Amino acid sequence: MFTEHVLPQAPETLEKLEQGGKILDVGAGGGYHALHYAKRFPDGQVVGLEFDAPSLALARQTIAEAGLGERVEFRHGDANELDEENVYDLVTMSIALHETGGPSEYRNVLGRVRRALKPGGTVMVSELPYPDSPGEYRETPVYKALAGVQLHEALVGCGMITQGQLRDLLTEAGFANVRVADQPLPTRFVMLAEAEGAMGTSEHSGG
Repeated sequence: MFTEHVLPQAPETLEKLEQGGKILDVGAGGGYHALHYAKRFPDGQVVGLEFDAPSLALARQTIAEAGLGERVEFRHGDANELDEENVYDLVTMSIALHETGGPSEYRNVLGRVRRALKPGGTVMVSELPYPDSPGEYRETPVYKALAGVQLHEALVGCGMITQGQLRDLLTEAGFANVRVADQPLPTRFVMLAEAEGAMGTSEHSGG
């Protein structure tokens, strides 16, 4: 879905990746997204950032078994401490931003992601499509199901980000051209945005 439906909506970044760009996957989990990116962009480099040690071990095993260790690297780390600048053409977060803490951490992470992107680089953030008002939960079966998911997330200590909140967070982090991506999955909400200009080094917000 990400590479075939969403990335064509960021054509300049897609072209860079086709020519050998660099991707950071924040919250890489078991490494399956990174594996797909490496196969889809055979001239590119992929870095996966993962905080959970068992998931990191699984990701490294996944890439080793695929024989892609020369082009895919997994790092143990917290997205709230990401400190790279002007490195990546694309940063992806798939159902990961809400795992980084609360609103102040979301702002911190997105600010750091913006600085990690090269000027003109793209961020692609996927979250569950939580609606912005309680009444909207009654409108579609997907939203009704999400009410139960939301309760579970609250019980296990995870945050939630509504569609409107995600747009606002990206805008507040200084991204340009913040937009909803067209894609076929009703259980996902995906937004794209670009980093413009050279990024500063001292304006970490939150945390």
